[in-house]
Amino acid sequence: FDGNKEAARFGKGFGEGEILEHIYNNSVLIRQSATFYKVTGRIFVRNFDLVSERTTAPIAFHRQKSKAGKRAKANTVFFKCSLQLFESRLLHCYRQVDEPNGVQFENLYFDQLVDPVPADFGLLPEFVGQQASTGKIYGDYEPDTIKRARTFIS
Repeated sequence: FDGNKEAARFGKGFGEGEILEHIYNNSVLIRQSATFYKVTGRIFVRNFDLVSERTTAPIAFHRQKSKAGKRAKANTVFFKCSLQLFESRLLHCYRQVDEPNGVQFENLYFDQLVDPVPADFGLLPEFVGQQASTGKIYGDYEPDTIKRARTFIS
């Protein structure tokens, strides 16, 4: 799967949306539950088991209200979503991404998550790794994290 064909023209969020749509349309695993967690590549949630245990709502996003000169946005690095909400509101909204003209993936998600407003996480996630799009470093991978990640490689 190449999720970068249009990303160069419309922005990273467009490519992220293409990847999510591909997963939704092709993954057998995602259909085995009514909800799923999404985490951006290169990021690991150190305390995922505790976050999952304490986040009982079917939908959880960290949302940031607008600040001076900036639009409100939903954090798309890590979230929990119901398949129903994803299909009805989020699946295709990436097609409106136009980063060169100020339309960000995160803003579109925020706009779709207004009624009802989703819960935040029951426990703040502890991120490890480096965000590819911004270069933000959350922390170094620990040896056990690397070992665990290698178990996913087939």
